[in-house]
Amino acid sequence: MIEEKTEFPYNHTFYYCLQKKEGIKNIEASFSENSICIFVPENMAAELTTTDVVGFDSKMSLGEEKDLLLLIEKDFVCLDQTLEDQHDNYPNPNTFY
Repeated sequence: MIEEKTEFPYNHTFYYCLQKKEGIKNIEASFSENSICIFVPENMAAELTTTDVVGFDSKMSLGEEKDLLLLIEKDFVCLDQTLEDQHDNYPNPNTFY
């Protein structure tokens, strides 16, 4: 499981996580108490972390003919001179050596 947070003014914090889950075939999500968790089938998690696959998408039914589009993508190191902390990003495939 990977978890991060984004802090907002007035002492509000939004939490988000990505977690492997056994027994599911598609990406799923839950939302509760300012926190979203995206659940990924184990085979997709393995493919995402060990291959050149950039991401996955899936639709999760909300009922009443409504769907939630879920998208997971690798975060690559930026090619510009951003000040953002990128220590845990994937190497950018467009980087020329």
